[in-house]
Amino acid sequence: MSVDSVVYTWQVSTGHWRSDHSVLYNALVWLTLHITGDFSALTLLQTIAMSAVLAHACAGLRTLGVRGRWSAPAAVACAATPPLGSFVVFVWKDVPFTICAVLVFAVSVRLIGRRTNGAWNGRLRRSELMLLCAGLLGVDLFRNNGFPVSVIASLALLLALPGARLLIAGLAAATTTLTLLLALVIYPAVGIEQPSKAFLYNLHYADLAVTYART
Repeated sequence: MSVDSVVYTWQVSTGHWRSDHSVLYNALVWLTLHITGDFSALTLLQTIAMSAVLAHACAGLRTLGVRGRWSAPAAVACAATPPLGSFVVFVWKDVPFTICAVLVFAVSVRLIGRRTNGAWNGRLRRSELMLLCAGLLGVDLFRNNGFPVSVIASLALLLALPGARLLIAGLAAATTTLTLLLALVIYPAVGIEQPSKAFLYNLHYADLAVTYART
């Protein structure tokens, strides 16, 4: 656990919901506490999800010619290396954010691999579209400042995947619009307290001490 874990638990246990952290992750914390009485279900779900997206990434890398003998050890290292392995079982919004970011990477690699191999017809398969949508939406919703990251990723895909640019642009616009609608309209309407705008609009806000030290 971290300090944030305590904040999530306090918010959902006392009814003081705030959107300074991920409301979606707060909802997952609330569910696991009410269903199981502890965090075990949530951390197990995070472990399963990370395992699945790492496996999907390895499979996607094969389309670019990366053999399993190289990608599989990298995936195993993510689980075996203490700093990375322990990260997955933290009660922390950054865990599902990272899982969704890896999912976007995995789908993107598969799509670019199809283009490299000459199998790209300008269309996303239904499963690819659903996974990419889930990944981008997760990046948006599991961090308040995550939507600029998903926009940047979408712009990169626009350059890499001709033929699907309209679809990708529409997907990015839809997920971003939904994220902002939730944060600015729906959350306040249901009584969830809003954070400072700095939490929503900037990419990184944690290094103020470094800035002060250098001025």
